[in-house]
Amino acid sequence: MNIFITGITGLIGGSLARCLATHGHTITGSSRKAGSATGAGAPSMALDLDQRGLLPGMLAGIDMVVHCAFDAGPHAEERNLDGTVAIARAARVAGIPGQILLSSYSAWEDSPSGYGRLKAQLETRLAGPDICIVRPGLVAGPGGIFARMTAMVAAHRCLPVPDGGRHRVPVIGIGGLSEAIARLIGDGTRGDWNLFHDEQPTLAEILQEIARARGLRRHLVPVPIGLATCATQLAAHLGIRLPIDSDSMRAYRFNAGRSRASDLHRLGIPAPSLRELAEQAQSPAGCQ
Repeated sequence: MNIFITGITGLIGGSLARCLATHGHTITGSSRKAGSATGAGAPSMALDLDQRGLLPGMLAGIDMVVHCAFDAGPHAEERNLDGTVAIARAARVAGIPGQILLSSYSAWEDSPSGYGRLKAQLETRLAGPDICIVRPGLVAGPGGIFARMTAMVAAHRCLPVPDGGRHRVPVIGIGGLSEAIARLIGDGTRGDWNLFHDEQPTLAEILQEIARARGLRRHLVPVPIGLATCATQLAAHLGIRLPIDSDSMRAYRFNAGRSRASDLHRLGIPAPSLRELAEQAQSPAGCQ
């Protein structure tokens, strides 16, 4: 199949491109800058989410579009929503039979997290018989929140942890996620898929395992989540980037009161140990 991945040079887009190439697919995609930075030799064309003029030519001959692009910059909600919808519409006009939307475990319409609400809106706006919605948990890999958590563990002996890190976190390795999406594409599957391992560790367990995987000993300092949220808001105001921002903090607390059943076992993806997931933060991965 000819597969087009938006955000192909990102953490998930790049790993997915490498994985799909090993499955024999032909991969192209888009990123903010043109080039080939996936490790799979997949060419990427320059396309920002609010730039639509190149879409018809970019999608010629494509069998599947995977929406991984996401602008994490400030005030980018409209760009993410309208840009992704425009690409999905262009794919339908071009007669492309299938699309995959990379959503999130945090995608709830009433979520206090702006990211979660945006992903829920995208699910609604893109809904159709050609769409497969993928909701991964926290992705363990060399980028994103997991990598920032790893850097924090490496840099500090004492780690402030909201509510003592007692809430459980759905998690999936970057390699397992890429292989799961590859199998969905190979089977021509549509519908909604929640992709994370059944056993959900607490945030505290994740941080301690990251430390152990690097031969480190770290002390976790419980912090009331309200205070932690205020601290992340202040840090953002001062231009200080923390491993978890206030939006992620709100999602962490809100998600603890919600539940989704995992569909990962239906795809036959083996569950690695928490240690193996922690070690995936050091590898760009591909398929599991």
